Amino acid sequence: MGLVSGQYDTRAQVRERIKTYHEITMGFTPNDFPMECPDDLALETLLELSIEAEKTIVPNFFHESSKVDGKGSESDLREEFKRFKMEKLCDMVDTNKLFADATWTSFFDSLGNKGEGEGGVKTSA
Repeated sequence: MGLVSGQYDTRAQVRERIKTYHEITMGFTPNDFPMECPDDLALETLLELSIEAEKTIVPNFFHESSKVDGKGSESDLREEFKRFKMEKLCDMVDTNKLFADATWTSFFDSLGNKGEGEGGVKTSA
């Protein structure tokens, strides 16, 4: 038996209640969930391998004269990677941290109460 059972017909209904609780009740955005990311060493290794591959495959990429619109340097690639890692590489909710939060535990407990209460915000059926 899962964390939520019984009263809901679909995962979509449960997902909508979680979204409503997170965004409306708690005032967070979808980006405010605790995220599970690769560790810093793995990310640094990935970045360095990527840079080395760029240098091997496209040797002139980092050469000053090959820049287009002032972009193309190694530092540009490093900055782009910083943005990319938060948007794409940290793409799973850290459920251990989420369920360690008493607020979320209470929310999921309340889902078993016929859709009423803290987490079971009534939605149109």
